[in-house]
Amino acid sequence: MPPTPSQPERTPHTDRGSGLMDTASDDNNAEEGDSGQSLVIQGKSGISYDLAGLDPDSEARALVGLTSEFEVISCTTTETGYDFQLLERPRVHLNHNAYTCTCSTFASRPDVACQHIFWLLDQLHGCLVPQRPPSEVPLASDGRSLGFVRIEGLLKGNLEMVADQLNWQYTRSEAEGGMSRPQNVRDIMSAYRPAVLPDEFRLDLLDDAGQTRTPEQCVVQGDFEATMFRLAVHDDAVYSSLCKAMPPGARAAIYFDKMQERTRRLLADFNRYSQTGQAAGAPTMNVREVVDELGRNVHRIRENTVARAPHGMEGAAKTLVTLLEDICNRNNDALDSVKLQVTVLLRDLPRI
Repeated sequence: MPPTPSQPERTPHTDRGSGLMDTASDDNNAEEGDSGQSLVIQGKSGISYDLAGLDPDSEARALVGLTSEFEVISCTTTETGYDFQLLERPRVHLNHNAYTCTCSTFASRPDVACQHIFWLLDQLHGCLVPQRPPSEVPLASDGRSLGFVRIEGLLKGNLEMVADQLNWQYTRSEAEGGMSRPQNVRDIMSAYRPAVLPDEFRLDLLDDAGQTRTPEQCVVQGDFEATMFRLAVHDDAVYSSLCKAMPPGARAAIYFDKMQERTRRLLADFNRYSQTGQAAGAPTMNVREVVDELGRNVHRIRENTVARAPHGMEGAAKTLVTLLEDICNRNNDALDSVKLQVTVLLRDLPRI
């Protein structure tokens, strides 16, 4: 991600043709209008924007945003709008009231969109506007493109499609049946343990993402896992790094592999008990216990299919199909062979 440059020196509009405008035209696909009063710049989407209505600070931010490249590591729908987590910490939130960002540039003047907002809106318009406008689109200081419908209206029901098209990670929010941030952190950390499911991982680790903690307050002496858990829940940079190291698709694949292995092991233990009368790790086993445990596994798979969507669909289906095949292979009457032997014996008896 390119660093944010300092605000460029600004010269009067009437004298900019041979200064900033020539440089912007060569390096940033920008060009000055015939009137000498407007600055037109083409975003990465191919859409051209008119920056004439912006003040110097807004114009500088728009120039940086529309000529830079950032990386979205995850996006989601929330109760109030849409969240986009960018690499290196910034998180942009779009709703019908305002567009906000967690970066320091936006915090220094929150009435003006930062470079991340300008860049993100250009990316979204590039996906959601089917035809490029015939003329330049005026930009407002809050990032809105005055020639387009508000972006939150265009995004309604389309975020997953946009994420797929732009190769962003789409995750379901808690409001949509997805995971909360602490649940995501637990999911990430449990993925590194071969046989531990997220709802079994360190049940003593409980933390509220709404509670503010400094990095120092997240430290748990002598407990690295607890420290990392707290840091990931409260620190955006740590959370972003963990999400990049273990993205939702990889976590979903690991989870359903664990469920498939757990079910296979349960049925193998039951087979062993049926044949030898010995159960691994338990004095006895019975059909009811096995059926109840299989039912709990199916419930977990169903819940996680919803929470992890659109990731892991193939893994969930494979796990359920394998379970169904295993059950069907065992769906027989243990006395069938005895009944057959009795039938043959009766048939062969001499008639009286």
